[in-house]
Amino acid sequence: MRFAIAVLVLALGAGRAGAQCPPTCAGGGGPPATDCFLAFGGVTGKLVACTDGDPACDLDGAIDGTCTFGVTACTNVAVGACAATPLDAPPTATAKGTGAESFVAAVAALATTTQACTAPGLVKLAIATSPVKLKPAKVTLRTTAVAGGKKDKDTLKLVCNPARPALAANVQPIFTANCTYAGCHSGPLPQSSMNLQDGQALASLVNQKALANPKVARVKPGSLKRSYLVNGLFGIRARQMPDTCPTPLPPVTRCLTDAELYTILAWIQAGAQP
Repeated sequence: MRFAIAVLVLALGAGRAGAQCPPTCAGGGGPPATDCFLAFGGVTGKLVACTDGDPACDLDGAIDGTCTFGVTACTNVAVGACAATPLDAPPTATAKGTGAESFVAAVAALATTTQACTAPGLVKLAIATSPVKLKPAKVTLRTTAVAGGKKDKDTLKLVCNPARPALAANVQPIFTANCTYAGCHSGPLPQSSMNLQDGQALASLVNQKALANPKVARVKPGSLKRSYLVNGLFGIRARQMPDTCPTPLPPVTRCLTDAELYTILAWIQAGAQP
């Protein structure tokens, strides 16, 4: 399968993202006679874009701020007109960006004369949390394999896009577990008049003026910078939420995990959908 295939094929083949290379190996788009010196599985193009939490491309299927890619690399396999060919030396890989260190090491350890593949899930791209904007995590992989003095050079770019959580499925459980205890954001007199109980949170947050700053909405869909709730999550110009964090004191039992914080931020940035 050639890497010139359109991005549409990536969507159609995404369900195979966790598969090992044989029998669905792809070359890197080089000359047909040498394109299989190092072949790939779990990809259908030079660009592999994944949304965090999408089970079609994120192996753990969890909204947690990290995309775990199923990309694999294999030696001594056939792709199209390229027959399985022993290598002159172990293949090499480099990465521009972080998150592919294990993949790079595994490529260098592949066998040169027998069929071998790296394990899926070795590329893990983490999205950095930020009170301003969640940006995609990216890495560019470059590989080289040599057989009979001829080279097979390939480039893959992997991108992890921020998740698009929903309130009911992904964010409300976080609010319920951490923010709705007695005296906090629940009941007839919730703290700051902000009720985060199930069935109340959306109306209490989205496009509602913040008491501490009526010029700013508690949650402005699509904008972390213009959402006052983000101040509380990071402790900016306000106490960090849950109250008393980063050192939890009763009745607070724990602070938000990095994955929970990320999920709330991703929900706001993606439009604060129900």
